[in-house]
This record gives sequence, C-alpha cells and structure tokens, in this order.
Amino acid sequence: MPFTNLLMQLVSSVEGATGALIIESDGEAVQWYSRADGERLRLRSAYLASVLKFCQAAMESMNLGGLGHLVLNYDGASLVVQELSPGYYLVLEMSPFTNVAEGVHNLKRALPELRREFEA
Repeated sequence: MPFTNLLMQLVSSVEGATGALIIESDGEAVQWYSRADGERLRLRSAYLASVLKFCQAAMESMNLGGLGHLVLNYDGASLVVQELSPGYYLVLEMSPFTNVAEGVHNLKRALPELRREFEA
C-alpha cells in the first residue's frame, strides 16, 4: 500500500520523528508506520481523537473556523495533527525534543501527495 511508503518518507524527513499514522475521527488507525512501537502509536491516536473532538467543538461554538493543525505534547511525545480529508487525520509522532516547526513544515509538504493517494 502506498500509504506506508509515504508515511515512512514523512518520518524519515524529520530528525527525531518516531512514527506517522492516518486515523479516523473516532481514533481508529487506518494506516501507520512506526520506527519502534506501532501499538503505542495506535493507542495514542485513540486519545488524540478525543482531544480533536473537544477542540473542534470548542472552535465551532466560538465561530473560530476550522482546525489548521494541532500540536500536542502527550506521554513523552510531541504529536502534530492535520486534517487529511473530512473525518481523517494525519498524525506525526516525534520525540519530545524534536524541532516541532520542522515536523509541521514537513507534514504540510507531505499532505498534497497523501491527499491525492487517499482520494484515489
């Protein structure tokens, strides 16, 4: 599946990145790549989905528009989240000392190709 290669390229492009995955809005992992513990990455995605729902509800109630990207520090990791397609999100997992700006930048650079593959 091309997603695994694209996720692996994203992780390889960020020094300190440990994994990347695509999740549904309910937190279910659709596809992932992890340098170490894929199970831990998938478990984090379930918690991340709850945070995303809360943030989106808060933004809607305050008429702030849509969610661009979200950066969280959680359980020894930095996580960058970006909507891939309605109801689906791309998550980049990084060690807590990774350059978050590099992670956001490279995630946004990878989005167009991932979106094309996702919608194909």
